[in-house]
Amino acid sequence: MNLDKATELIKSHEGCRLTAYKDQVGVLTIGYGHTGRDVIEGMTITQELADELLEHDIERTYSMLLHYLPLEISQNERPLNAVLSLVFNIGAGAFAKSTMLKLMNESAPYVDIANEFLRWDKAGGEFNHGLYLRREAEKALFLS
Repeated sequence: MNLDKATELIKSHEGCRLTAYKDQVGVLTIGYGHTGRDVIEGMTITQELADELLEHDIERTYSMLLHYLPLEISQNERPLNAVLSLVFNIGAGAFAKSTMLKLMNESAPYVDIANEFLRWDKAGGEFNHGLYLRREAEKALFLS
């Protein structure tokens, strides 16, 4: 499966920072939105490592998604890439409990599923314009 569209979306909306920082909700992050116990305050990485971390994180997210998504979506490249970008950002736990996944599993119309992207435009409970733009891009890819 070609995951280039997801990678493009993630890169363009996450940006790349080679020094660890706290994101909008206080999570230590580095590279293209990489988080985890391996990220420590003051840490710096190379661009090459940032690219490797992104590739690993995308592969991990993709593998996880295959367990959740109905076959129709997991084998359809554009919707899969859109959902992958979303889940990369919101996390598997949030996605597993989402109305979006419920609608997918009910074989709801794609437009109804796509409208669920726009529900994920908040950081720390506050509207975030950057997240809104990302969700619009994901929704457009999902429906393309």
